[in-house]
Amino acid sequence: MDAEFTDATTVPPGFGHNHVHCMLDITRAEMAKPNYSFEKRQRELAKKKKQDEKDAKKRAAKDAAKTGSEPAAQG
Repeated sequence: MDAEFTDATTVPPGFGHNHVHCMLDITRAEMAKPNYSFEKRQRELAKKKKQDEKDAKKRAAKDAAKTGSEPAAQG
C-alpha cells in the first residue's frame, strides 16, 4: 500500500471494490471547479470592448462626414 497508484482502476493489494470508488470520489472532489462568474465577466468585458470599438468607428465616420460637409456650407 506504500506505492503510488496513478490509475484508479488498479486496485491496490488489500483493497476491495468499494475502496476504489472512494478513491475515485476523492479525486473528483479535488478537481478544480469552473469559475463561471469569472468567465461571465470576461465575456461581458469582451462584448463591451467590441461595442466601444464599433461606437468609435461610427463616431469617426460621422466626424469625417461632418468635417467634409462644413467647408462647402461655409464656402
